[in-house]
Amino acid sequence: RRVGGGEGGSHSIGYDISTASAVRTVPSAHAFAPLANSEAAVAASWLPLSPHSLLVGTSFRWLRLFDARARDEQLACHAHQKAVYGVVFDSFDPHRLLTFSDASDTPTGLVKGWDLRRLAHGSPLFTLSAADATSSGR
Repeated sequence: RRVGGGEGGSHSIGYDISTASAVRTVPSAHAFAPLANSEAAVAASWLPLSPHSLLVGTSFRWLRLFDARARDEQLACHAHQKAVYGVVFDSFDPHRLLTFSDASDTPTGLVKGWDLRRLAHGSPLFTLSAADATSSGR
């Protein structure tokens, strides 16, 4: 993670995932391993079955899968019409996940369900909006 530093510049902080703690702070003008273009990473989640793989939701509407060891993109999927604000894996099935974005036609959110094994196809398992819940009387 990078944090701003005023006059001292920015610092990069490395994390140990197994202990969930910072392991080093290094003054840096650049990230340790830049993985994406200039698009912002808005949401991220480590893959439950692959601790070196990170699924990132971007401000440019994409889901991007990165392998931290290879330091390159493994897969990209155009997930929403607006930025992907949330990426959450199902605690019962490590292949299923949900993403959240603003809906393009309403001010409410939009949730999509995905199967990680079919993410390359770009088709969600389902799409839900607040309008869907309202129209069904829930």
